[in-house]
This record gives sequence, C-alpha cells and structure tokens, in this order.
Amino acid sequence: MAKYRAAKVPELVHGDICGPIMPETHGGCKYFILLVDDCSWSMWLQLMTSKSEAAEAIKKFKARAEAEISKKLSVPRTDRGGKFTSTKFVAYYTKEGVVRHHTASYTPQQNGVVERRNQIWLAWRGR
Repeated sequence: MAKYRAAKVPELVHGDICGPIMPETHGGCKYFILLVDDCSWSMWLQLMTSKSEAAEAIKKFKARAEAEISKKLSVPRTDRGGKFTSTKFVAYYTKEGVVRHHTASYTPQQNGVVERRNQIWLAWRGR
C-alpha cells in the first residue's frame, strides 16, 4: 500500500478504468473510469464507450473539481496503462503543473483505494 496520503482535497486522486462491463449501457458505454479523492473519499464515475476516452474524462474531472472547490488537483495516482501515459496526456499534465504517481506494473494493490471500489461496484452490478 502506498505511504503517501493526502492532507487536503483534491491533492491526491486515485483513478482506474474498469471494463468491458456487460451488458453495456443503452448509450453503448462499456467502460467506466472511477476517481476517488484520497482525503475526502469522494468518488466520481464517468461512463465511456472506449478506454481511449480516459484522458478526456480526467481532464473534465480536473476542471470540474477545481471549479467546485477552488483548489488545484496536485497528484493523480493511476496504473501505467497507455491511456494514462500517452504523450498527449503527459504534455497536458506538464502544462498544468500536475505531478503524476504511477503504480508499479502488475500491482493493483498499490492503488487499492480505487481498485476496492471497482470491485464493490461490479459486485453490486451483478457481474
């Protein structure tokens, strides 16, 4: 488990993509990205038709969260999936002054906050 914990909202946000989920939604969404604030444990879920929408979903979340609480997102913690490490996404975070935390490959327990919530959601959904 990671030792770094957030002292304020939205200093650290855990994020992960889950899917494909079955059945897909009426709108054709088969994936979702779940974001969990480390300090408040507030959660945001964004449905997606494909994993390639992840970077845009996080950008929208960042703008919405910062507008709601008037504070900047400092650190997102995600796995090392291509959707979180693309050149375009890295350039966006660099421009915004955001420092990313990535978990080690094949260690979902390092991002356990969001991984546990994914499992709870899937269990509730009856997967």
